[in-house]
Amino acid sequence: MGNIEAEIISLITKLSEINDNKIIIQSFLDEITKIFPSAKFQLITSSEEVADRFVQINTNPNNPLLISFELKFKENEKQYNSFLSSVKLISNILKKNELETLLNDRKSHLQHLVDDQTNHLIQKQDELNEMNEEYSVLNEELITTNKSLFKLNELLQSQINERKQAEEKLSEQESQFRNIYEEGPLGMAFADKEGRIIMANNTFCQIMGYSEKELTKLTFKDITHTDHISEDINNVQKLFRREIPYYKTEKRYIRKDETVIWGYITLTAIFNESGNFMYFLAMVEDITERITAHELLKESEYLFSNIFYKSPVSITITSREGSKIIDVNDVFLQDLEYSREEVIGKSTIELGLFYDLRI
Repeated sequence: MGNIEAEIISLITKLSEINDNKIIIQSFLDEITKIFPSAKFQLITSSEEVADRFVQINTNPNNPLLISFELKFKENEKQYNSFLSSVKLISNILKKNELETLLNDRKSHLQHLVDDQTNHLIQKQDELNEMNEEYSVLNEELITTNKSLFKLNELLQSQINERKQAEEKLSEQESQFRNIYEEGPLGMAFADKEGRIIMANNTFCQIMGYSEKELTKLTFKDITHTDHISEDINNVQKLFRREIPYYKTEKRYIRKDETVIWGYITLTAIFNESGNFMYFLAMVEDITERITAHELLKESEYLFSNIFYKSPVSITITSREGSKIIDVNDVFLQDLEYSREEVIGKSTIELGLFYDLRI
C-alpha cells in the first residue's frame, strides 16, 4: 500500500510540472493504469455512457471530463480511496492550469486592449501633433493675412479719404461751375457731336435772343454767320478727333431778331475717363460793342488821317506837357522848310513858332 501512495505522489509531482492539461490527462490515464493494473479506466464525457463507477476530473460544467473505472478488487477500499485522492489532486492541477490559462488569456486580452488603447492614443497624439502643426501654419497664415488686411484697410482708408477729398473738391468745383454757369458773364452752352444744342445758360440765351427751349431745337450752324461755318466745321472735327485741345475765334452770330452780333468763342470737347466723347462746351462773350467801337475808331482814324495829311493848311500835333511836336503834315514842312526829323520832338518855342510869354 505504501508503494501505491508513493507512486501516486511521484506521478502527481511529475504531472504538476506540466502546463498542458491534455497531456496531463493522457499521462495520468497511462500511469494510473500501471499503478492499478487490475483496474480498467476509460475517459468519457458523460456518465450515461457507462453503468459502472466514474469520477469527474475537471471542474468545467460546460465541458465535463469523466473517468469511468472498474475495480475487480472492490474489497480493497484503501486502493479505491487512493485512486480518488489522485483524481482529486489531478483535478486541482487541472483547475490550477485552467485558472492560469484563463488568467493568461485575460492578461493577454488586457494587454491587447492596453496595446490597442496605447496605439489609439499614439495615433490620436500623432493626429493632435499634425493638428498642432496645421494650427501653427494656419496661425502664421492668419497673422500674415491679418497684417495684409491691416495694410489693405489702411490703403482702403487712405483711398476713401482721398476719394472723399476728391468728391469734396469735385462738389466745390461743381458748385463753382454752377455759379459761373448760372450767374457768370459768359454765355455757356453744351452741344452733341452734330452741334445740336443740349442746354444753355441764361447769358447765352440773352446773347442769342432765344429761350433755352428754342435753342435746343437748333444747332450752332443755325445761329452762325455763313462766312464762319466752313472754318468752324474744320476745327470742330479736329476737336472731336482730339487733335487740338480747344478752338478760339471771333465770329458773327445771327440773333433770333436776325441782327448780327460779334462773339468771342472758346470751344472744347469733353471726354469721359474711357476716352469716349460726351459733349462740346462753348463759352461765348458778346464783343459786339468792342468790335463796333473798334470799327468806329478805325473810321475816325481814317477820317482824321485824310484831314491831317490832305489839308491845304499847316497842322501840328503837340503834347500837352512841353508842347513837344508829335507829328506834322506835309504842308507844315513845305511852308517852314523843315524835314520831319528836324521838328519831331522839338517844341514850338524851340522852332521859333511861338514865344514864351513867361520870360
